[in-house]
Amino acid sequence: MTTQRVTLNGGWIGRPGVPDDDAPGNAATTDLVNILDTVEVPIVVLRRDSLIAYFNNAAAHVLGLSPSDMGRASRDIPVLAGVPRLEEQCALVFADGAETRADFRNGDKSFVVRLSPYSTRDRQITGAVLTFTNVTAFRASLEQAIYERECTKAILNTVAEPLVVLSADQRIQSGNRAFYAMFGVSRDETQGVPLTKLGEGAFDLAPLGAQLNEMLAGSHTFLPVEVDHVSTVRGPRTLILDARPLSLPGHSERRVLVTFQDITARKQAEAAKDLRSEEELRRSEAFLEEAQRLSSTGSFSWRVATNEITWSEELYRIYELPIGVPVTLEMIRTRVHPEDVSLIEKMKLAEKGQGDSGARFEWQYRLLMPDRRIKYLNAVAHAIRDREV
Repeated sequence: MTTQRVTLNGGWIGRPGVPDDDAPGNAATTDLVNILDTVEVPIVVLRRDSLIAYFNNAAAHVLGLSPSDMGRASRDIPVLAGVPRLEEQCALVFADGAETRADFRNGDKSFVVRLSPYSTRDRQITGAVLTFTNVTAFRASLEQAIYERECTKAILNTVAEPLVVLSADQRIQSGNRAFYAMFGVSRDETQGVPLTKLGEGAFDLAPLGAQLNEMLAGSHTFLPVEVDHVSTVRGPRTLILDARPLSLPGHSERRVLVTFQDITARKQAEAAKDLRSEEELRRSEAFLEEAQRLSSTGSFSWRVATNEITWSEELYRIYELPIGVPVTLEMIRTRVHPEDVSLIEKMKLAEKGQGDSGARFEWQYRLLMPDRRIKYLNAVAHAIRDREV
């Protein structure tokens, strides 16, 4: 029995079997076949008429080819017929000698098929060599990476808080959907744009830039920065910026993940609350002032440490002193009857230890007015001692 063979490149290529001593260059051909059979990449050689001239052991094992497939047309063998546009690509190889490639899937395995010209010694293209590179693991890892990237992107786009990734020189690399929506921009419009240009320059703050640089240098933990009057699609907003260093596998360049927290509503609520508190305080003071006026009751406070004396308007009226004039002990003494002890002098006695903190003092004294009128007053006071810090 002789081996099936086809003359290519002036030699013989066939399946190894019984030696054929009549074949020219038989020893060299056998060595070539033996070498190709050790290659783990499936190799198939097609003639110009698309008949199979040769395949190695790897092709037999991986593609399921058998000796009976030798000399058959590629279109008649299911596994080769599955290679996209095989005959068309072979025609291109035969026409200009250029290599072509095709993606091919066989069951659960993925291959990249490379079609190369096979030439004789006189450079005549007599066939095409098909090599099948198994890229299943690579495709699987690539698909997994794409899947994980898409999952990450989907997760980030569901986050209500705007996020943006900055390069080491503080230029925008990418953001999530909330970020682009807040500033009314697209990815293309902001790619590579400095952060300082965002929001009509609201982030062009020296402390912010310095903090980002120090954080990237590893010498400083970023402290959130409050930025007012940031231009957004919803108008001026107050934002709190926070940042964390971001290291990506396989990339030596450090990046920054920046978050934007919109606290405008909170600031407005606090301002409204403060306004209400001020209005309520003014109303309370007005009610107290009116109540004191109707009842001819005045109130006072005396801070011993600073000798600061504060009187209500009604007490100014009772003493018949100009409202708002700073009150001094001498001024009070000009109104108190010489035979009586004034309220401040009474409190001085308490300060010297004649009473306890929180003790209540009540006494009567008289005022002698400049026109010699006499007013009779009843005073009630509480002594309070400040705690040492």
